[in-house]
Amino acid sequence: MTEERPLPESGGPSGAAHVDRGELVAFADGSLPLDRAERVEEHVTACDACRAGVREAIAPLEASRRARLRETVFAEVRHRRRPRAERVLVTVGMHEADARLLAVTPSLRVPWLASVALVAAMAAGLARVTDGHPHALLVFLVIAPLLPVAGVAAAFGRRVDPTHDLAVAAPVSLLRLMLLRAVAVLTASLVITTAAAAALPAVGWAASAWVLPALALTSVTLVASSRFDVQASAATVAALWVAGVAASEALLAAPLATFAVAGQGLMVVVLVLSAVGLAIAARRPQTVR
Repeated sequence: MTEERPLPESGGPSGAAHVDRGELVAFADGSLPLDRAERVEEHVTACDACRAGVREAIAPLEASRRARLRETVFAEVRHRRRPRAERVLVTVGMHEADARLLAVTPSLRVPWLASVALVAAMAAGLARVTDGHPHALLVFLVIAPLLPVAGVAAAFGRRVDPTHDLAVAAPVSLLRLMLLRAVAVLTASLVITTAAAAALPAVGWAASAWVLPALALTSVTLVASSRFDVQASAATVAALWVAGVAASEALLAAPLATFAVAGQGLMVVVLVLSAVGLAIAARRPQTVR
């Protein structure tokens, strides 16, 4: 620094002492001894020219720090080990970003899938033990379509998804994320439930009568979830389904009337209307919660 003189007023008169460039850089990077740093700090507080010099000295230091931090983060990302589910999805051809979104889905984890398999197996076992009795088979046909609905409820939402806040803040469509996870959950649930249905006794068409209701109920849940809370939508759909089947079985004389031709036709109508509803929802601002 030049010869020490009393600190000038802000901006300093012509010829007033200023901190030299080397000391400004040392002050900016924190390497200046404490006593000198205190004097420089006192000086730059009142001197516009030296304050501007500090800003100039800090700029390349900050740029260098940001570059090092960015490289550290990128190196960590490049060398991190992906979760097993994500690796499998990428291996089968899914885009890496979509695989990452699916890998953290709660209802695609082993405990959830195991519970779905257990429920499906118990319902199918009940129908098999009772040798396909209509009432026991009805239990399976009512429960089976609700499994993917429950999976959708557990796939997205503030109360169940630990990454929900990140998903909301991410630059992705919430409805697209919801549909992506729902398709994955629906596929997993259908595979598990189909395997359980294969253990049923020979009951003809009834062994697969749950498939259309499962697709229809899941679609209705997705449409409702575009406007309302996911878990509340799923619970409402499930309650209406159980009540509808109970009313149908009570009012109609034929056993398993809900799953006969007329009931299957109604499910097709619901499925088509739900597809229209999802197309409309895709045009609205996303409100999936």
